[in-house]
Amino acid sequence: MAEAGSGPIDRLRVDVSWAADASAGAAETWIALLEELGFITLDRAARTWSALPLSLAVLPGAVHAMLLTGGPSRPRVLSGGPLPRTEAASARERASLVGIAALYGGSFLMPGEGVIGVRRQGRPFAVVARHPLEACEEGLVSPRLRGVLDAALAHAGDPSRVIVTDWFTAERSPLLIVQQIAPSRGRGAGRRTVSRK
Repeated sequence: MAEAGSGPIDRLRVDVSWAADASAGAAETWIALLEELGFITLDRAARTWSALPLSLAVLPGAVHAMLLTGGPSRPRVLSGGPLPRTEAASARERASLVGIAALYGGSFLMPGEGVIGVRRQGRPFAVVARHPLEACEEGLVSPRLRGVLDAALAHAGDPSRVIVTDWFTAERSPLLIVQQIAPSRGRGAGRRTVSRK
């Protein structure tokens, strides 16, 4: 996408479906999310797409591939609206944390949000589940997550005990999160981000 900069939507759907080993429907959903997030613009009448500034996007499916999106010839201005909050996405974030909350006797910290508070050996931890395309890294945090992270930090009392993951990782690899709650000696301080590699 970054190299081509633009092209037919049908070809993009085929390429995404192939690269992610995903169905055409999943590829169509992913392309729509790219547009909503401001990575690409779609001209549905002309059946074409064009890239916006360079970014990395995780492809859907079992392959765990990333795609460099955007084009170098455009100005480096990120545009687009916020990630749409659907009831299904909120429910999935929360559902991805139910097992971890049950394991540690934890509870949800905010109604309708994927954030739990747990205790391990008397120390409070917080786990935040976010949408896989929602930004949460140093210097770039989705506006919706700011309040969630504040609640997580208020519970944990220390950024090194706030664990941020996407709901896909929380669903498929909860052991990665459990390992962060019960870390081996010598882990660095600061908020931790967990994702499948």
